Amino acid sequence: AAKRLVEIALNNDIPVEKNDVLAEMLSEIPSGNSISPESFRLVAEIICFLYFADKEWRERHAELDSLMVSGD
Repeated sequence: AAKRLVEIALNNDIPVEKNDVLAEMLSEIPSGNSISPESFRLVAEIICFLYFADKEWRERHAELDSLMVSGD
C-alpha cells in the first residue's frame, strides 16, 4: 500500500520524504496512544509540512475546489 501511495504522490507532483528512523518510531506507537515528548517536534514538523503542501497544492489546482470534500 505504501508503494502505491508513493507512486500516486510522485505522479501528481506531491513531494515524498523518506525517513526510515521516523517511520520505524511512528510504527511502534499503538493507535490512539500519545507520542513521546522526544517525538513531538518531528511530528509537528510533519504536520506543518503537510499543511503547507496541501495549501500550495490547492492554490495550484483551484479549479478542483468544487470537487473537494471538506474535512471540517
